[in-house]
Amino acid sequence: MERSYSEEEVREKWKELMTIMARKHPALYLFSKYLDIIYIPVEGIEVLPFGTVLRFDAFTTGTAIVFTKDWMDRPDNEKFKTILHELWHVIEKHPIRGGELVEQWKHKYQPVEALHAVINTVADVKVDLYFLKRMGYKTNRANPGFTEEEIEKCSIEELFLKLLQRAKNPCASCKSKACLKMQSSSSCSSCTGSRGQQDQDSQSSSDSQGDKREEGLQDTSQSSSSEELPENCPLKTGIDIVLIDVEELKKQMQHYILNKGKLQKTNDPEDLKRQIDQAVIDSFLSAKTAGATLSGIEESILEKLVKPKVDWRAILRRELKDWIGKNVVSTYIRQSRKVPKVLPGYKRLGLPRIWTFVDVSGSIGDKEFTQFMSEVFAIAGQGVDHIRLVTWDTAVTGDWKIKSKSKIPKLKFRRGGGTTFAPIISQYLRDIRPTDLLIVLTDAVWFDKQEAENILKSIKSRKILVTTTENVIDGFDVTIRISVEDQQ
Repeated sequence: MERSYSEEEVREKWKELMTIMARKHPALYLFSKYLDIIYIPVEGIEVLPFGTVLRFDAFTTGTAIVFTKDWMDRPDNEKFKTILHELWHVIEKHPIRGGELVEQWKHKYQPVEALHAVINTVADVKVDLYFLKRMGYKTNRANPGFTEEEIEKCSIEELFLKLLQRAKNPCASCKSKACLKMQSSSSCSSCTGSRGQQDQDSQSSSDSQGDKREEGLQDTSQSSSSEELPENCPLKTGIDIVLIDVEELKKQMQHYILNKGKLQKTNDPEDLKRQIDQAVIDSFLSAKTAGATLSGIEESILEKLVKPKVDWRAILRRELKDWIGKNVVSTYIRQSRKVPKVLPGYKRLGLPRIWTFVDVSGSIGDKEFTQFMSEVFAIAGQGVDHIRLVTWDTAVTGDWKIKSKSKIPKLKFRRGGGTTFAPIISQYLRDIRPTDLLIVLTDAVWFDKQEAENILKSIKSRKILVTTTENVIDGFDVTIRISVEDQQ
């Protein structure tokens, strides 16, 4: 007979675990006070539209963490790791970023539930195999073929794209496209016959995040424009990062409020991101002020959030001025006008060109483009022959030779997310001279990242990447990460 838990038992257990948290991880303890902590006394079971049963013991919405009876059933050390797991999901804003990924890709991949499954998979891998691992915790999280370097350096957006790409390639064991574990030592469900709900023996090998049953991903798209997601993919996944209305959940279900959070309710994702970042800064700094020693990963997160922000336009302006200056040399053939016969004059090495490649497929929008082109023309307008503007999505969508700011075209930005760059830049390799300047404005979500990096490294001209994300692209001389300010 399954055991039930009284409200008093749940509250006592939460208090006990928070006492341990305050002692072992005071910064995370203080951060947890900003979140709604809710317990619902039911089993965490969800039947997905494609027939798979999931069991889960906790999930987060970005402002709240919700625990189920399955969490109380776990040993205390597993309960504790689950709390840590969910806290890191919130700190990294995975529910918000996951929602943004769904919006970007739902027009191309079906069903939407499968996208959620892939997003949860990479978010769980990032939390368990990077953040918790660096804090000294071991988990049984299944790794769907990522290298340690990928887990450490790639964002969840990049890991998400890698899994989608692998879905198009056959499993190494059975040559089936049904497996997102291509490149992994594990075999897919076509090899093992595993699908859907697993027996109770599998529960003991699941990680601290709960009994995440293996999901089958099935294509239900009726549109020929949608890509097929593979069927029967054995992803260790779950639904622990979701965007739901917690207030509505509390109205419909019996619940116990274990902590009332401090975050303000908002429908603006950017506002919520700012609130979470500020909560992290306040919590981590308060812990340090009180004499606590932060873990290495906590220190790196805090340093990233509090380091001075430099105006990206100032950086771009400096790079443009520096590049224009290098195209001018001193010579006695042309003597100085101020001190003739004593000081040399200056000679320009021809009029160089600026190549601007603008990605219209991802998170780039009108504000980024307007600010970007304004800076390019403000600094380089008088020192270059012309500015070549190339826009691309899955192919080149526009190519203009621009000599004045008034001739900048009005662009349409699709905001679909993800593209390739190698076939685009390859079309212009013969025309780009060593004295030219190459600037790429993109969110850096490239399916052919490695191929594009190899081509970029072969280009002799100065190369600047201007990006709206934390994604890293090698092969550029300078990387500038932009933050868009409201136009005045």
